[in-house]
Amino acid sequence: MKMHKRFLELQGALGVFEKETRNAEDYSPAKQQIIKERIHNLEVELMQETDKYLYAVGGVRSRRPMDKTLGRVESMEIEKHVKEERTIIPRAVHTSMPGWTMDEEPLSWARVSAGLAVAHYRTYVVGGYDVIRNRTSHIVESMDPFGVCWRREADLPGCWMNVACGTLEDRLYAAGGRNFENASVSSDMSSYDYESNSWRPETSLPSPRWGGAMIAHDGRLYYMGGSDGEEVHSNMWSWNSRCEMTAVVLSDGILVVGGHEDSSIGREGSCGKVRREEENPSPPTVHKSVEYFDFRTRKWRSERPLREERYAHGAAALGARVFVVGGSNSLGQWQKSVLSLSLGDKYWREEPSMVRERKGLVAHVMHRPTQLRGIPGPTSTESE
Repeated sequence: MKMHKRFLELQGALGVFEKETRNAEDYSPAKQQIIKERIHNLEVELMQETDKYLYAVGGVRSRRPMDKTLGRVESMEIEKHVKEERTIIPRAVHTSMPGWTMDEEPLSWARVSAGLAVAHYRTYVVGGYDVIRNRTSHIVESMDPFGVCWRREADLPGCWMNVACGTLEDRLYAAGGRNFENASVSSDMSSYDYESNSWRPETSLPSPRWGGAMIAHDGRLYYMGGSDGEEVHSNMWSWNSRCEMTAVVLSDGILVVGGHEDSSIGREGSCGKVRREEENPSPPTVHKSVEYFDFRTRKWRSERPLREERYAHGAAALGARVFVVGGSNSLGQWQKSVLSLSLGDKYWREEPSMVRERKGLVAHVMHRPTQLRGIPGPTSTESE
């Protein structure tokens, strides 16, 4: 059987069973248990049929011409999981060749400071700033699990960049954001339905925010940090006021990495423009601190800080390890370095760097069918 065909069959079956769970109250306990077991078995088989890749999407690669924004997608393969004391530790591949490749399909619309979510084995890129057309974007695209092509989805209600995205109960949520043209900041939140390919309004944020982070845990959505355009906020579980930081969910808590405290820096900096020194005489406060919120104790603690300050970077988690990708430091220098950390580690580990420096990118981990890299599409004759 063709590997990609089996992967699609598993995806389809998993989708059917997940739909049935929404009507689980209509079934007997025995039927509910059967459905749960089938979902578990399918997920296990899917994971066995996939490799793990760390993706970096979009962002600015140059401080000079605006048209140097990347629609390119880079990927780095991650080795098989290694179990150590019940903790899954993924290790990046280190070879004499670069660990990152640029052979992924680029975004149809090159964007910076977009939102990102992964659901149903597809990658969704939401809004952002389109520097080719020089405007804030409402475009939503999704990438298939083979990394073959991007598909245009229903547009975001309104044109927003620095949107915070999260997935919960089979829907994608997009909250807040800012419009570069009219300098407005949004408190709106909308949710996207994958089946109907449509958005609907949801309860708004308590106040307008951009540049914050949103995560889903235990049936709830949490929005933290961000700026209302005048000041940077610390509410929703943060020790420090933060903007353009990243937050990732681990097994029992939230890890917040980096960020800055300048509410004006993103008005121009995230779109690739460089402010003159006289326009910004004092450098922004950029963080290298890393904080962890434990769901069990409901308390924050400090983790090993980054080696240098960083904001507008990407971050993703796989197992117990967090990967921090690209971004900018306190001097405004674009980064291509990749660092990783497991909770309790004494230092951040250097991973293979990206091909080019980028700022304002998004990152995620994607499970892709084993042995399908470089295959042009689902008509391939590649077999097991």
